[in-house]
Amino acid sequence: MYKYIGEYPKNRENGWSDEAQGVCHDDSNWFFTQKGKLWKFPVGHDLNKKINVSDIDGEKIICNHYGHHLGDIDCRNGYIFVPVTEDGKPYIAVFSAEDLSYITRQVITRDGDYFHSLGWCAIDNSGEKLYTSDEHIAAYYGGVLDNYSPIIVYDIDYDAIASKSDHFLSYRAVLIIRTEGGSKTCLTHSQGGCFDEDNNLYLTNGCPPWLEQRGLFVFSVPKTLEKYQRYDIYRIARSKQDGVFKFKFKVSQGEEPEGITYWDLKKDGKEAPKISGVLHVIMIDNYGTGEDDLYFKHYDKID
Repeated sequence: MYKYIGEYPKNRENGWSDEAQGVCHDDSNWFFTQKGKLWKFPVGHDLNKKINVSDIDGEKIICNHYGHHLGDIDCRNGYIFVPVTEDGKPYIAVFSAEDLSYITRQVITRDGDYFHSLGWCAIDNSGEKLYTSDEHIAAYYGGVLDNYSPIIVYDIDYDAIASKSDHFLSYRAVLIIRTEGGSKTCLTHSQGGCFDEDNNLYLTNGCPPWLEQRGLFVFSVPKTLEKYQRYDIYRIARSKQDGVFKFKFKVSQGEEPEGITYWDLKKDGKEAPKISGVLHVIMIDNYGTGEDDLYFKHYDKID
């Protein structure tokens, strides 16, 4: 699994930290979402640096003022996939990774109904399947722990995206999350998701302080999913407030996990200022005045 190795930036208002939501990458760039904006930074950019309007040069540092709530994102084949919550009809929007220009979007539904919200999306290692969920995954419904809100898996049609079609995702399967022992469980405020190189799904979850489903959760996901089938996926690890795989935060002080991405910088031969490791997670501090404070947590492999 992975071990916590530190934070950078740490407790920083850097011009795009307010309501920072999502993170992903391509071969040479970081991408972030925050409060209606989509950002692109080259990997060599110091993320601790304060960004002003004059720093947005349209070539290296780019910002798209898209509006609405933009969740945790993922990037494949030159496209950025962004979950957007707007006017009761959440959708997946697609942008160009090159210049952040908007390409198309698709409103997605579950059993004919609109999602309540979309906080995250993640693309598996095949690059062919997109995973997402409502805010509450397998949440309590009518006082009973039910499966009414699973993780939904979609096939991606990249040709449809290139032609700017509004139907580039097609339903494949549903996933029901369970504990290591097989019991039903729930994540009540899902915020981010990504896959590691072993096709394990990492989810971040924030929730009220009286619940325990907080932090990072890891689920083993089958690499092959037959169409229109339901699968149980089992939790294989979760973070703690202390220890090796820790994600320390204080809900009572407004701290919450947000987006997450997997990028083995060393393996890819990339150098990011004061950042190393393979797993990278956003945490923000909502309390106080001014912008939210950004914490970018990093994890490395355990040999």
